[in-house]
Amino acid sequence: MREDNMATKFKKGEVVRVNQVIPEGPVLGFSMDNDGNVSYLIEWVDAEGVAQQRWFAEDDLIAG
Repeated sequence: MREDNMATKFKKGEVVRVNQVIPEGPVLGFSMDNDGNVSYLIEWVDAEGVAQQRWFAEDDLIAG
């Protein structure tokens, strides 16, 4: 199929960004494994207004 016949949402060269919610919220808990790796349980509200929780590695987080 030729590129000029394709039905696409975006055009070649158009600047776009990823449509996603970046989790940001309070630390609910933390844990450390036997190797000393620390993980944090973070809670946030997603784009639909639903509360979410997930564990993140310490190196994946920055203070907000």
